[in-house]
Amino acid sequence: MKTVWRVFAYLKRYPWIAAGTLTCAILSTLMVIVFPAATKWIIDDVVRANLLACEAGAPDAIVNVCSGVETRMRDLAELLIRITGSAVGIQRQPEPLGGLPARRYGDPRRAEEVLGFRARTDLAEGLRTLIAWRREALGTIEQRAEAAK
Repeated sequence: MKTVWRVFAYLKRYPWIAAGTLTCAILSTLMVIVFPAATKWIIDDVVRANLLACEAGAPDAIVNVCSGVETRMRDLAELLIRITGSAVGIQRQPEPLGGLPARRYGDPRRAEEVLGFRARTDLAEGLRTLIAWRREALGTIEQRAEAAK
């Protein structure tokens, strides 16, 4: 309850930051309730980071909630193909002018310093869980559609 009151106090002083944090915390919590199998590993880190942010007493702090491990698009595509067992290939094209930066990764040190947050779920583990959940969910949807006929 202390955390809830702290969030409401921030709403007065920092309405956009507090509202955004509260919204993320609520959505993350709803995901855990509605999709517990999918969220067990995937958003545990996000939920934990939001709760830590609410309790940190640092309303102005901007932190990266991330692992700090660089993930290149090529590596992500190869990982997805491997995990899904897909036979599709990867088509490489030159980066367009003004495209994404060549390197994309966050620095988690400030999140650890300010919030005490350190990511626990690695990318491959999170993707395997997400893909398994999605396959199960699609199967359930198809079964319901068949039963409704």
